Amino acid sequence: MKIRTAACAVLSLVCLPTMAWCKQSTAGLPIAVEAIGIEKSDHRFYLDMRVWNCSSKELTMDIVNLPWGGMLANRLLIYQAYSGETMQAQYPIEDFPETLYVIPGGGYVSGQIDLGSYFPGLLKVKEPRNWVIFWLYQPFGSKGVPVGRRFGGMIPLDPAPSASPGTDACHAEVSRHGAHQ
Repeated sequence: MKIRTAACAVLSLVCLPTMAWCKQSTAGLPIAVEAIGIEKSDHRFYLDMRVWNCSSKELTMDIVNLPWGGMLANRLLIYQAYSGETMQAQYPIEDFPETLYVIPGGGYVSGQIDLGSYFPGLLKVKEPRNWVIFWLYQPFGSKGVPVGRRFGGMIPLDPAPSASPGTDACHAEVSRHGAHQ
């Protein structure tokens, strides 16, 4: 038993500097992310997203690190509430050229995720009110490693306005269709 305790103590001491280093490197970006609503155009559904800059300084982000620009930055699930069924997802091959977005201090940028690219079954959906989208987003650092807080939430697939433009997500602990962790 003493050997086991000693081994655990040594392992803890070895891991302590690593855990502290990880905490420092994952400070993350000063952002808040929210889902604004769903838009439907023809037979395609789009998830409207907004990324807020919660600092007073200008922030530049590449499109691949924004919710609508990189499949590795976000996770999506579409769920039919009354049946418990999830829609089959596919992940398209994405290769974006460098596209920089400048977000002013206290401002935001908006974009759309084409849900049909991830869920081809959406073309068959007759009644969107019976479906809910769960989303999760985490920014990635320069070396492709997740950094900072994760953001996520749920929003009905029904294409109706969900949030008022200009609502500052940086100062809301939990917004209507998103939360941060």
